Amino acid sequence: MNKRILVLGGTGMLGLPVARSLVRAGNQVRVLARNVERRAECWGQK
Repeated sequence: MNKRILVLGGTGMLGLPVARSLVRAGNQVRVLARNVERRAECWGQK
C-alpha cells in the first residue's frame, strides 16, 4: 500500500536510512531537514 509519510530529520544518521527504506518500499516520503544543502546532497533536490 502506497502511504504518504513525513520523516523528521531525514538527513541524519537514523532518519536517512529509514527514509530511503520507505522510498524503496514504494511510499511517498517527504523529508524535513534543518540543513537545505545536506538535504540536496542526500536526496538530489533543492
